Amino acid sequence: MMVMNDLLMDETDEVKREELLRTQSAQLDRMNWLIQTLLKLSKLDAGTVVLKREDVRVSDLIEEAVKPFLVQMDVKNIVCRQDISEQIVSCDRNWTIEALQNIIKNCIEHMDDGGTLCITTDDSHLFSRITIRDNGCGIPAEDLPHIFERFYKGKNAGKDSVGIGLALSKSIFEGEHGEIAAESTEGVGTSFSIRIYKTII
Repeated sequence: MMVMNDLLMDETDEVKREELLRTQSAQLDRMNWLIQTLLKLSKLDAGTVVLKREDVRVSDLIEEAVKPFLVQMDVKNIVCRQDISEQIVSCDRNWTIEALQNIIKNCIEHMDDGGTLCITTDDSHLFSRITIRDNGCGIPAEDLPHIFERFYKGKNAGKDSVGIGLALSKSIFEGEHGEIAAESTEGVGTSFSIRIYKTII
C-alpha cells in the first residue's frame, strides 16, 4: 500500500489512478478485517468479552450470517442450498453470527465458480446442530487436525489467508460451551458441524 500510495502521488493517467485506488481499497478492507479479527481474538483470550445468551431462531442466525456474501456468491455462481428448521437456540446472537460468517467465508474461498454451499440444521434433546458443507477443494488429511489452530495455513490455503478466521469461530463456540468439528475429503469438499448445547455440559 505504501508503494501504491507513492505511485498515486505521481500518476497522472486517470485510468491507472482508478485501478490503483481500487487495489488500495481492497487491501484496506482486508487489513480492516484482519485487525478487527485479531482484536476480537485478543478480547476472548483476555476474558473481557461477556457472551450474553439469549433465545434466537437458528433461521435468523443463518440468514444474517449469509447476507454479507450474497453478492460474492452471485459473482461466483455459487448456489446456497438451505434446509433450516425453526428451532430456538440459546447463544450470543452477534458473536454466533460472527463465527458462522467466518466458516461461510472459508467455504466460499475454497470453492470454484459454480459450486454449492449447503447449510442444514437438526435437533436433539442435548443440542441443536448446524452443518455447513461445501464442494470445494477439500482439506488434506495432514492439515485437517490443525485447521482451528491460530495462524495455521494448510496446503490448500489461499495466498491471502492468515489462518485466524476458523480459530476465532472455535473460540466463540467454545466460549458458549458449544463445539465445532470438521470433516473433509480432498477434491470433494469440507463439512463443518456446530453443536449448540441446550444445557451447559
